[in-house]
Amino acid sequence: MERQKLLCGAVLGLTAVALSLSIFLGVVVFFISNDSYILSLAASTSTPESYWGSGELDSATSTEVSKAVLEYVRGDSPALQRASFFREEELVHLAEVRRLISRIHLAFNLAISAFAAAFFALFVISGDLGRFREYAKVFLLLSGWIILALAGFAALSWLNFDASFTVFHRLLFTDSLWEFPSNHALVSLFTEAFFAKLAFNIVLGSVLGGAVLFGLGVNLPGGRK
Repeated sequence: MERQKLLCGAVLGLTAVALSLSIFLGVVVFFISNDSYILSLAASTSTPESYWGSGELDSATSTEVSKAVLEYVRGDSPALQRASFFREEELVHLAEVRRLISRIHLAFNLAISAFAAAFFALFVISGDLGRFREYAKVFLLLSGWIILALAGFAALSWLNFDASFTVFHRLLFTDSLWEFPSNHALVSLFTEAFFAKLAFNIVLGSVLGGAVLFGLGVNLPGGRK
């Protein structure tokens, strides 16, 4: 009996964590996969007038180059189009961004798979629908709290965005070529304001996801509220 309780607790925890990661990573994937959103945000925050390099970067060209960057880092294009606008160190960094986004998608798919497996295992372990509803109520509430906690931490990090942006790059990128002058194409097209607004929307989307899960848990019949 004690072993079964431990097993139920472990599977319940895994289900909650996997669901939380699925929601959080899903929000990230949603935004970075949304062409119209990313390009609109880039256009509204870009500073093409600060660019100095090969070719002229006017507003129309900025949109084309931004779209080429987006297609490349998401893996939709095998090579970066309009690469002449970028210096060698920028190309190295974009290759790193491409690898990071690929890993984010992989992590999202793994989280979804882990949730599906844990959900099924929890259903089997519960033995009846009534007890499964009790377990579902618990992991929904727990998932909601986890996401809200993650979103709260992210919100605090966003308040000191400059320092958080630096830490983010040092943790997730192996190269040190990410601090570029303002006259480089990457900085002109994807400014700090772009990333700050993107981070804010990811935090907001995560909060909404956590609130929905928490609300479902509270209102799900079965167990104690």
